[in-house]
Amino acid sequence: MPHFVVEYFDRPGSGETRAANREKHIAYRKALGPRLVLAGPLFEDFDGSPAKGSMVILEAADKAEATSTAHADPYAEAGVFDEIRVFAHRILVLNPPEKEGQGPA
Repeated sequence: MPHFVVEYFDRPGSGETRAANREKHIAYRKALGPRLVLAGPLFEDFDGSPAKGSMVILEAADKAEATSTAHADPYAEAGVFDEIRVFAHRILVLNPPEKEGQGPA
């Protein structure tokens, strides 16, 4: 199944709305199961500043399905995001990060 990168950019001042919908957001993402390949917050830098949004990689039949899935996130429905962008993506190389405390094999 094809992969799609979804970039979510937070609306300024949406922190309270984000907090109020966090449990629904987490449950939604977990319910995607293996269709959710990767997910995490986006930061300007690792300087302690709050996240600016998030990025996910989804499996979907096509861009329309990926877009629909992205906009069905409870954060999106609640107005947390200022912008949601969806791109077709091909994973050519995958080097998973090492787990904490484990060195190279």
